[in-house]
Amino acid sequence: MLKEPKLSSIDWLLELSAPSDEEASEVADHKSIEIVTFALGKETYALPLIDLREILVPPKITPVPGAPPFFLGVINLRGTILPVLALKPLVGMSDPDMGTSARIIVAEWQRVLLGLAVDSVSGAALIDSEAIEPPLATLGGPQSQYVAGESRVDGALVALLNLEKVFACREEIEKGA
Repeated sequence: MLKEPKLSSIDWLLELSAPSDEEASEVADHKSIEIVTFALGKETYALPLIDLREILVPPKITPVPGAPPFFLGVINLRGTILPVLALKPLVGMSDPDMGTSARIIVAEWQRVLLGLAVDSVSGAALIDSEAIEPPLATLGGPQSQYVAGESRVDGALVALLNLEKVFACREEIEKGA
């Protein structure tokens, strides 16, 4: 089995937003990425819209005994058992409270689905790929590995989620099971 070359987090975001041939002719010198923004505590995060499958009002989550704190459990999504991760513990924040505005973002990475618990979903935006900067050097601790880059949306700083690292957590859970 051949392994695909690893891309940097920013290259990965750019590859995901690569336009079709038709779109490329319309936007010859300008590359944009469509993102969905969401809140974790007081911070705003985003992921490429292309990786979003749907957004759910949290259904009943069945906990899994002995699972790590970031693994909330599983849900039944139209007959498919879907693992749900809490992003807040992954980025060094307190546990999610799953309030009335909480949502589960169903994301797909390399044909695998995963539910991501967030405090709220803010909306969608279009960002210029050239405006994506590496994560702040002051960003440390557990948060740094889950942030692919940063950009501004309507003047506010948005951290772009590194789905490859988030989905690696799922692999860790499956190995432990």
